[in-house]
Amino acid sequence: MKKMYRHFIHFFVYGIFLLLTASAANSAVTIENGTFSDVTPSGFSVIWQTSEPATPYISIFSDAAGSVDITGDFEVVAFPLHSGDPAIADEYLSDVSKDDIRDQAKMLGLVKLSVFGCAPNTPYYFKIHSQTDTETTTWPEVNPMEVITPGENAFIIDAKQLLVTLSNDAGDLDAAGWIVSAGAEGMLSKVSEFVGDGAGEDQACLNLSNFFDLEGNNWTPAVMKVIDLEVRVPGSNPVQRSATIHFSENFNVSDLVTLNINIDEVADEIPPVVEASPPGGPYSSPQNVILSADEQAYIFYTTDASDPTTDSTPYTEGIAILATTTLKFMGVDSAGNQSDIESEVYTIVDNSPPYVPSGPDPGNGGAGITIETPLNWQGGDPDIGDVVTYDVYYKTGTSAFVLACQDLTETTCQPPLLGFSETYLWQVVAKDSEDQETTGPVWSFTTFAFDGDEDNDGMINEDEISWGTDPFNWDTDRDGYGDGEEFYLGTNFLDSGSKPPYPPQFGDIDGDRDIDGYDLSLLVSLLGTTVGDENFNGRVDFNADGVIDEADLELFTRVFGYAFHQSCDPSADFDNDGDVDGDDLLIFIDLFGLEEEDPGFDLRADYNGDGIINRWDLRIFAMNFGCTFE
Repeated sequence: MKKMYRHFIHFFVYGIFLLLTASAANSAVTIENGTFSDVTPSGFSVIWQTSEPATPYISIFSDAAGSVDITGDFEVVAFPLHSGDPAIADEYLSDVSKDDIRDQAKMLGLVKLSVFGCAPNTPYYFKIHSQTDTETTTWPEVNPMEVITPGENAFIIDAKQLLVTLSNDAGDLDAAGWIVSAGAEGMLSKVSEFVGDGAGEDQACLNLSNFFDLEGNNWTPAVMKVIDLEVRVPGSNPVQRSATIHFSENFNVSDLVTLNINIDEVADEIPPVVEASPPGGPYSSPQNVILSADEQAYIFYTTDASDPTTDSTPYTEGIAILATTTLKFMGVDSAGNQSDIESEVYTIVDNSPPYVPSGPDPGNGGAGITIETPLNWQGGDPDIGDVVTYDVYYKTGTSAFVLACQDLTETTCQPPLLGFSETYLWQVVAKDSEDQETTGPVWSFTTFAFDGDEDNDGMINEDEISWGTDPFNWDTDRDGYGDGEEFYLGTNFLDSGSKPPYPPQFGDIDGDRDIDGYDLSLLVSLLGTTVGDENFNGRVDFNADGVIDEADLELFTRVFGYAFHQSCDPSADFDNDGDVDGDDLLIFIDLFGLEEEDPGFDLRADYNGDGIINRWDLRIFAMNFGCTFE
């Protein structure tokens, strides 16, 4: 009701005001503080102030001289509003609310005009006009203003909405129709909104996601930034304020930041004072430095003697000074005032302890670890010239730690042979030449099971370790036959020249160059047949005893899942230089994915003969990698 009443009063007063101004023949409407804002890929706005109520309009040109008028190509909206008072649900009353804001702004001489229908990455030229019953004022008087639209909108991670609440000392502010703008360093234009549009009576809500940088890209900061605010106040110069807003890398659809501005208060222009405790100086031990300001402020610092900026490391907690360091720092308060850069030099004159051991290998919590694994870590000492040695302790269960390695100068320890299926805890103690010690955290890992098969080659881990094969490599001698396959057939799994005595294409019953479920189905269908039977197939009688039985099935299962290939196949030497190396791999990768009908298809790379060069061929090629030929 308050706004409706004010709407009718404004309408009445505005009418009287127009009658009075029309009679003043010598009065001239003036345009002040004109600037564009809200520049997007599809449009832009212009805001200005007039000395008296006037009707705004704009002329848009395609050339800098202002000779080609293209205004008719666009939708032009004077006093654009989004929703008016969001508390009003009734459509009629909502329209009344929006008209109230427009009338109030026009009566106060505050103008915003928006242009829609622009193309991205395009320059436009314009002049604005304010017209009364007796005259029209144009700005600029000579050459038009230029505005260049940015590129397409991009996805904004941290979408900030800035809600500005205006007040005065008397507590009776009526700011409906005022214009609030926000900008930032390096932005293409400001964003602006009318007070009362989509917010409370004395509030304006600004969408900072509409910022574009000077390169025409959406502004996506991930640190603290200073936002400059301007409040268009009727009859006086705009009120200027600044505020700091922290942008994160976390996803936020619409994160609301609030800010209060008392237009009667003097703007805060005093920067914060930031101090370090303890101050710089010589110390006999490492120091934990605390940075603090005399008011609420963001603090940024560096430890490499470079000058800090708002992109430097933000201060959150004490800074550990372990060696001689130049610490530089500065602060930015909530009003955007930046302090001087301060510098403190900390000289650590005595010895510092070694670094805390880190980067465990095996990784902390790792599983399936070999029982012969070495223990590795990262260490060192901040003091140049210090010699660091390491003691390594380990244990299982609730037993006490025992020494695994002592006085190591390298960051690796080979403990005694570990047990299968055990969880081990281990810890490193670093000692420097000045008898300073640093104890590392307790790490853990679990060894693989003795009866497990880490590489799925048919040999359990315990047997692989006993026989000297690699429990993490299904084919230790790289001859194309698995360790388990060779183990059960009695060939040497550590000698690439020793291969199972299979006849050509053994087990490949259907002749498709791999041994799969189709071959198994054929074998099962022939089980029980003997020489002389109509459907007997000698290729399936693997042991040549004249009958296809369980013995043949047992032999078949040993090769089930294999694709036939030849270890050290000369066809893998694509560049014919006598070895299979990285150059051949690059050639193979270029052929990867090709089919028989494709140009450039190389039959040599189709090892399994299925008409396409894919991961199965890569597997076979990999078995030839490193081969040389006489």
